[in-house]
Amino acid sequence: MCAMRYPMMAVLVGALGLSSAYAQVFESGSDGSFGEILVESQETVTIDLPPDGIINATTVTLRPGGILRFNRNLLNTPVFLLATGDIILERGVNRETLIDVSGSKGLSVPPWIGKGGPGGFDGGMANLGGLGAGAGQGPGGALGNAGHATAASGFSPGAAYGSPLLMPLVGGSGEGGATNRGGDGGGGAILLASNTLVEVAINSEINADGVCGGSGGAIRIVAPVVAGRGRVFASGGCGGSMGRIRIDTIDRSQMLLSTGPVPSQGRFMKVFQDVVPRLDIVDVAGVVIPEGEMNPVTVQLPFDGDPFQTVTIRATDFTGVVPIEVVLTPDVGNRIVVPAVIDMGLGNPTEVVVDIVVPLNNITRIHAWTQSVP
Repeated sequence: MCAMRYPMMAVLVGALGLSSAYAQVFESGSDGSFGEILVESQETVTIDLPPDGIINATTVTLRPGGILRFNRNLLNTPVFLLATGDIILERGVNRETLIDVSGSKGLSVPPWIGKGGPGGFDGGMANLGGLGAGAGQGPGGALGNAGHATAASGFSPGAAYGSPLLMPLVGGSGEGGATNRGGDGGGGAILLASNTLVEVAINSEINADGVCGGSGGAIRIVAPVVAGRGRVFASGGCGGSMGRIRIDTIDRSQMLLSTGPVPSQGRFMKVFQDVVPRLDIVDVAGVVIPEGEMNPVTVQLPFDGDPFQTVTIRATDFTGVVPIEVVLTPDVGNRIVVPAVIDMGLGNPTEVVVDIVVPLNNITRIHAWTQSVP
């Protein structure tokens, strides 16, 4: 997964007013085609994410106690909630007003994995009959607790990954499985961008928590004015790493948010990257994978199969020599990490063939990650 670092943009701010003046210098990118999102008091609304994860709203309003959630799409992209007008979570009364992209808990009955929130990663498979558990999915996945903003703690912990700027936006990783219980899911990833204002009032919350050993996800807010005294949380639990939070705004004079993990803050008023580099797995064990297919790629070889196989990785819109990791995560056993490099001097896009050893008769999921600058 690509983790990009960008220079901070200088923003000159004079004696302007509040959101009406700032709105002239920032656009979220929303075309308003989704229309108004209104969640009434004590109502729960779940939106099916479109294929690209982008919701082009006019305004977003959650009344007291309203809850807004999202169903993952096929590619499990983050949530990109864009608005031409205000995004407001009103003050909660009997229960918190909530935008929620948290992960879910692994199950014991039946023993099944916890799902990551949208843009986050699933937990590992349960250890059934003493055969061994599976590692959690994601860049910070491991047999134990998952990493994200920091490395995790405890037995066989996952590593840290990602960038404080949250471009690109990457969710939390899953916890490894346990005896007769699937691993817990990582928190999802969400970006909220408004032409005018994002307000999270007291007793309201934006939540991208990982469950127990799953790591916290990612929350990024971009608006001329960010206000309120609510909570913005991307926490892990029981040893799972905290996630990442980034707030970019021109006027923070009304912002008294409680953020749990210390957020990164700035005035980088840009919603998407100009160029989005990508890695695609385009061939596994001689099977062609169409570009843009769901990641990870899943493969299972029979007992009499040849474990010595290859994976072809295509890199697009990077520069220089790009270090990558091809990661195999079987249902049983630890992850297998194979390092490689792609030389973009050979062309754009360009490909590399990586030798791998696939566990036999074991469902294995294959990812390709990088933290290179494009």
